[in-house]
Amino acid sequence: MPTYSEEELTEALAECAREPVHIPGAIQPAGCLVSLNADLTRVLQVSSNLQELLGISVDEALSHPPAHSLGEELITRLGTRLTADMGKMVVDDVLTSAATGERCRATAYRSGSRVVVEIELLGPLGELEILITVGHWQTRLAAQDSEAELLQVLVEGVRALTRHDRVMVYSFDSEWNGQVKAESRSDGINSLLGHRFPASDIPNQVRALYDINPVRSIPDAKAKSLPLVPKQCPESGEPLDLSVGNLRAVSPVHQEYLHNMGVAGSLSVAIQGDEQLWGLVACHAMSPLTLSPASRDAAHLLAQMAIQRFQRLRLMSQQRFRQRVQETRVLLYETREELLGAGDLVQRHGHDWLTLFRASGVGMVYADTVSRVGKVPDVDILKKVAAWLAESQSRAIAWHSNVLGETPLGEWVSPQCSCGLLAVPLSVDVDRQGWLMLFRDELRETSRWAGRPEDIPKMKNGRLVMSPRHSFEVWQQELTGHSAPWQEAEVLAVQDLGEDLAIAASASEIFNLNETLYQERQALAEANRRLERLALTDPLTQIWNRYRIETALEAELNAAARYGREVSVLLFDIDHFKSVNDRFGHEVGDRVLTLLAQTVWKALRSCDAVGRWGGEEFLVLCTGCTDEDVMGLASRLLKAVSDVDFEEVGQVTISIGAACWKPGESQTDLIRRADKAMYQAKQGGRNRAEKSE
Repeated sequence: MPTYSEEELTEALAECAREPVHIPGAIQPAGCLVSLNADLTRVLQVSSNLQELLGISVDEALSHPPAHSLGEELITRLGTRLTADMGKMVVDDVLTSAATGERCRATAYRSGSRVVVEIELLGPLGELEILITVGHWQTRLAAQDSEAELLQVLVEGVRALTRHDRVMVYSFDSEWNGQVKAESRSDGINSLLGHRFPASDIPNQVRALYDINPVRSIPDAKAKSLPLVPKQCPESGEPLDLSVGNLRAVSPVHQEYLHNMGVAGSLSVAIQGDEQLWGLVACHAMSPLTLSPASRDAAHLLAQMAIQRFQRLRLMSQQRFRQRVQETRVLLYETREELLGAGDLVQRHGHDWLTLFRASGVGMVYADTVSRVGKVPDVDILKKVAAWLAESQSRAIAWHSNVLGETPLGEWVSPQCSCGLLAVPLSVDVDRQGWLMLFRDELRETSRWAGRPEDIPKMKNGRLVMSPRHSFEVWQQELTGHSAPWQEAEVLAVQDLGEDLAIAASASEIFNLNETLYQERQALAEANRRLERLALTDPLTQIWNRYRIETALEAELNAAARYGREVSVLLFDIDHFKSVNDRFGHEVGDRVLTLLAQTVWKALRSCDAVGRWGGEEFLVLCTGCTDEDVMGLASRLLKAVSDVDFEEVGQVTISIGAACWKPGESQTDLIRRADKAMYQAKQGGRNRAEKSE
């Protein structure tokens, strides 16, 4: 095998990533295509097989008005429905083939300044049968209570609709490698369940197309592409962008990939997550398989139904985790009167934290105190880790890694001890800082790849290009030196826990100072000022912190129980706040939190109070509020926030959960109802308020 330089291989990979798959200048022979000018008065380009479906030669179509090829009625309807501002919208219509007399679907969409009409045979109608089948599988999807079972029902349903030999759900990791999470296959078809596929199998420009068009159908992977005539638009001289359509020709590289895999036909349906592509429903046929447009649409619909249920299950799981975290924080809050030190608190609650955060050990370094629970490095190493964190972290935010050996901490922490660390600061003030650290054991995995994950370089037309791998035989890779990754919800929860622990530790410290240093008034005054700042005010937003708002809520509930007053709470957080931090950075995110807090504070009545509940969550305490009053206040807050210009971020929205106190109800139950209502607001579309019943 010839050898190539690193520069040659890099350029070949870059060339692969630049392949213009959206402008192939050709279509698949599953239909025909007519491209029109913007006002539908001229035929600009057609596919070379026009005669087969429309009974008109290429020259005849190009030399006559569009109505000659497509009919006056269709052109009139398209003129009405394809408005200039419709963006990527697709319009479907029906016409009869002049060549065969069969019914066809005409799919029209705008591509730049042009209008593209793709025509496919409808095939055997069977819409009623398809509708019944979709209804059956929709019912089954709605009944699933686990993600794994839901995905399995999805692949079985799609295979029942499309008759492919293998249907998989394929999810992406953070590096865009894929893994098969569920599979349904015919007898005799080898299983790919659990197999991984490298990111290069679906390059960036191909993944981007799924954001534009969620369905990609290849009825016959070996079929020869049919060129467009002329090759370029005669008006602009540019190639025709077929991103939105169904007939876009298959890339030669992808044809080779499918051939090497033994696949003769395929269908892919995008599964979108909250902010990006989550995965695909990937269907393989071992012989060419032409789907009717209705079957293709039904598969897409079933995937959309499944992802809605999938997201619902994810939200429910996150809510259960949040509730467990809340219960843990309540336990810390309830021990405040015991004035336990930070080390004692870790010893009392550390084993619960191990279970909650799937950790192998908990360590804490705070002032001169070191506390350890479970499997953690020794005391000297913990102190070194804490010192490195304090020096390297420019801001008081969480630090985490699931590959400690690839960080400077790998010098002290061996893989045998731990491979994962999530650390949050216990900040009392600038000069006094500690760290709460959660460790995770090494996670040894055997990764099963569908073929060795590497492309093969070869010379083609005098240029070095990358070609797909030839073998998809299982290639196993032993993965070591890493732990299970830390989830965003876990990071946020530990940050809140660290804040609670810092407050409790500070309270204990102040109590001890009051006991032992009573005569040293200067030190006592400074300590009390530090406690007051920490105990009452959130240092970032300058509104009440969680401890202060919880104390006020407890007092208000006691008064309500005694005097029969009405009390309500509004729990809200910022919609898509993670994307703000990811896109603009945490400093911008902090400014958003600060401006939001001040906006809400100004919009409240004088008798109301607001505090930062944790992260991007805030709690409003409303006294003397009826159901109608609290929802009116919620509406006012929604408008006040949406009216604010958050500088580079632009508009920010919030989702609010409202709950009115019921006699005899605990603070925990009241907050739980508000939290549930807030998640209902998010599920209902965000930027809204929901009230708990």
